[in-house]
Amino acid sequence: MGVEIERKFLVANSDWQKESESWSVYLQGYFPGKVTTRVRIKSNKIAELTIKGDPLDDNKRAKSEYNYDIPLSDAYAMLTEFCMKRIIKKLRYQIKHGRFTWEIDEFIGRHRGLVVAEIELDYFDQEVELPSWVGREVTGDNRFSNRSLATHGLEQIKDEI
Repeated sequence: MGVEIERKFLVANSDWQKESESWSVYLQGYFPGKVTTRVRIKSNKIAELTIKGDPLDDNKRAKSEYNYDIPLSDAYAMLTEFCMKRIIKKLRYQIKHGRFTWEIDEFIGRHRGLVVAEIELDYFDQEVELPSWVGREVTGDNRFSNRSLATHGLEQIKDEI
């Protein structure tokens, strides 16, 4: 079983843009149901199917996660057939800060205006030096999950971004 341990933050300012090393375009769709099942297309080249379980810890930082490479044509078919309008588009930037690589998601399309920073950890209580552009932590706040954003849009968080 794979486990993803991550923390998620709102981005406080645009200073991160000076540190950005690379970026990719992501198109993600979410299947209906209780288990988070996602199909993702990265830069129109790589396709992946991901299944995530419920949180494994009280802080909601860790979840079981299974990832499978799939053919690009299958991913587009799944987006159309299964995900309907539960889709997000974002630009993902990679930023090296200290010992970690941060992922900054700048949402586009109907989620424009939302920018979040994520960091994946090796273990639950790993110490992290927060960059100056990191704002309020939203780890475990389901309203900021990509699945929730794909399903409900920004209406539920518009006053917080």
